Amino acid sequence: MKILIVFLGLLLINISFLSYHSDLDRFEKMQVTLKAAAEEAAAGAALCQDEAQYGMGFLVIDRRGAEEYVEFVAGDVERRLPSSLEAQVDYEMEIFDDEKGYDGIETHGGMEAYPAVWVRLTVHSRDLFRLPFLEKTVTKRSAIYQWDTWKEGKGGLS
Repeated sequence: MKILIVFLGLLLINISFLSYHSDLDRFEKMQVTLKAAAEEAAAGAALCQDEAQYGMGFLVIDRRGAEEYVEFVAGDVERRLPSSLEAQVDYEMEIFDDEKGYDGIETHGGMEAYPAVWVRLTVHSRDLFRLPFLEKTVTKRSAIYQWDTWKEGKGGLS
C-alpha cells in the first residue's frame, strides 16, 4: 500500500510539472509573437510619414495611416492566436514628431529630436495556466521605432 501511495504522489507531481511546462511554453510563444508584432507595428507606423510636411522640412508621422497600420497588426495577432485562448488584442500608440513634440520620449527609450512611434500590444485572454495557484490573463509587450539615419557622420545623407 505504501508503494501505491508514493507512486500516486509522484505521478501527481509529474503531471503538475508537465502541465506547468506546456503552459509556460505556450506563454513564452505568445510573448515572442507579441514582441515581433509590436516591433512590426511600431516600425510600420513610423514609416507612415506626412509627405506634405516632409516637403516643407518637417518630420511628421501621418497619424491616420499609423493608426490603421497598428490596428491591422493587432487584428492579425488576434487571428493568429489559438481560438482556445479566447484572446482579445488591444493596442496603445504614442507618436513623437515635429508636430506633437518630443515630451516624454525618454520614458519609452527614445531620443529627442527624431520622430518615433511607441506601440504596446495587450492580450486579454482566459487563464493561460491550468494549475489552480497560477493565473495569467493579461500579457503586454511594447516596442519603439525611431528615425535615426540623418545624423551627421552616421550614414544617411551627408
